[in-house]
Amino acid sequence: MKKSLIACGVALLLAGCNTPDDNKKEIDNLKDQITELQTLTDQVKTLEMDVDRLKSTSTNTANMDKINAKIASLEDKISSLETKVNNSSLGYIVIKPTTLITTTNAKVYSAPSEDSEVIDEWAPKTTFTSYKEKNNFVKVTGYFVDNKWTQNTKEWWIKKSDAKIKILAQ
Repeated sequence: MKKSLIACGVALLLAGCNTPDDNKKEIDNLKDQITELQTLTDQVKTLEMDVDRLKSTSTNTANMDKINAKIASLEDKISSLETKVNNSSLGYIVIKPTTLITTTNAKVYSAPSEDSEVIDEWAPKTTFTSYKEKNNFVKVTGYFVDNKWTQNTKEWWIKKSDAKIKILAQ
């Protein structure tokens, strides 16, 4: 599962950036950083489960303190890597391809900043897709018109806080 998520992210990274061949080194570096981010995130999840297990079965706070310190260290590494990826020439973090739905009247911005131009406002329950994130915004990479998905080629960004992951019927 982990490898398929990473492969998917790398495929989107390559498909979505349209960089010339001379940027191959940076793309390879970003692939490595994405892989490391996934590994560190998995380690944090495992350690958090250990903390929960220890809380319910043990009174040994020394072990929990060690685990919490390890989690803090890993989260610092994750933050540093996210910053590196975010500051790359691509200018965004590649996330798992996701279908999102607006939870409020959501402003659509021309760039991932509240200072940028507001191009539109979408009503609650508007569905769109994304695989790019920057500065707590998600890029609209596709949207739905009459239940048909349409690829977006424009710079449309929505605040992450104005949308949530849409749970599809199983």
